[in-house]
Amino acid sequence: MEHEFREFSTSPLPSSITTDEINKSSRMARYERPPTAVAMSNCQSPTTVPSVNSRQTEAERRLLLEKDISDAHEKGFWVCRLWQLLLTLNITIILITIVLILLLIFIIGPLSPYKTYGQSCKALSCNPAHGLVCSTKSICLCPSTDSYWSRNETGCRRCPSGWSIVNGKCIFVSTFNLNWTDAITYCKSFTAQLLTLSTTKLYSSLTLSQINNLVSSNTNYFIGLSEQPSDS
Repeated sequence: MEHEFREFSTSPLPSSITTDEINKSSRMARYERPPTAVAMSNCQSPTTVPSVNSRQTEAERRLLLEKDISDAHEKGFWVCRLWQLLLTLNITIILITIVLILLLIFIIGPLSPYKTYGQSCKALSCNPAHGLVCSTKSICLCPSTDSYWSRNETGCRRCPSGWSIVNGKCIFVSTFNLNWTDAITYCKSFTAQLLTLSTTKLYSSLTLSQINNLVSSNTNYFIGLSEQPSDS
């Protein structure tokens, strides 16, 4: 059986596509991705990106603002506490000072710019409220011969009528006779005391010679004792 080989030849089809266009289309098919839904799902839209960034920026600003407020509250608290402590300390110091001044006034007494009885009046004058005057010897004394310095040291006092001044004391020598008990009562009526003798010394402001000068001659008198004398 004989086979015959036949050759067929065909003429090229007419085409308007060139080789360059084929290569160009192949490159576009290789490198260009179509805007499919899958591709778009991996990327955010242009309007979504600014909104996310704005939310992040707003959150960061809120956090910073809260932190600043917290720091301001903390600093303000400490400043307030420091101001309160300083105010309390100043008030305490003022109160202590006032209390000390009051203690000095009521316990020690006010500081007087004047001198009192028996003090030198060379630098400061005598206290006129107490009736004191500066003597020729620059000593604060009572102004007249019939006045004396009171026992409670509150000022000069005048002796009652008929009394005498001896060593700054008012002395009364009776011209009538009284026993010892009545003499004490009589002296108390003048807010005075009966002159007495102790066993060791005479009354500190008088001597026997001064008493003799007060009493006329040939006059009997007695000086009250601390106790009534016994019959012996």
